[in-house]
Amino acid sequence: MKLPLLISLSLTIAVPNTIYATTSFIDDFSTYGTSLTTGDTTDNSIYTWDVTNLTNSPTSVTVDENGAHTAWHATGHNENAAKIDLVFMSPAQPELEGIDFSFDLVLDHGNTLFSMHAVGHTAPEIFTFTSPGNIEIEFTGTAVEVYQNSALVETRLYVDTNWVATDKISSFEFVGLNDNNAKNKITSIDNINFSQIPEPSSSTLFGLATICVLVRRKR
Repeated sequence: MKLPLLISLSLTIAVPNTIYATTSFIDDFSTYGTSLTTGDTTDNSIYTWDVTNLTNSPTSVTVDENGAHTAWHATGHNENAAKIDLVFMSPAQPELEGIDFSFDLVLDHGNTLFSMHAVGHTAPEIFTFTSPGNIEIEFTGTAVEVYQNSALVETRLYVDTNWVATDKISSFEFVGLNDNNAKNKITSIDNINFSQIPEPSSSTLFGLATICVLVRRKR
């Protein structure tokens, strides 16, 4: 009956260290008024937005109740309407393993390309979404798992991408595609939610095991 007490004590000691050292932020674009502009952020110690509007204004896109616009009706313009990068600040660039990233996609217009850029890798990993919903991307120790509306839609192994779990993310990029025939329709992203819980280091696990042994010996 004393074993549960031992486990509880060990976890309590470990909490202040790396096991639950979470980095997180939420961005629903509500603080930016009617436009998202390069340099906007809710926490400039973690990330900033880099906006390229390929149709109208060079460094901003419209924000409304649907979020930040990534595509809209634009007759005669090039295929890409806007490129919106969520850029991680260098000291805060997170390692892949433990990342959970989600966003809502309001898609009435055309395809949305979502690219993940990792430090030290020239080629990004690109995913294409063609229907609306909640998108969640989880990074495990071996793969990227993509969920749409809670259903797993794709698993991409690091071994197939030349990535490893300790690589760091430099940016997440959203590119909306124009459709000359989709009048009065838009594509937007909203409710950006990021968190990362780093895996415990080997030294932390060793220390935890040592504490358990010492407490057990004292009994």
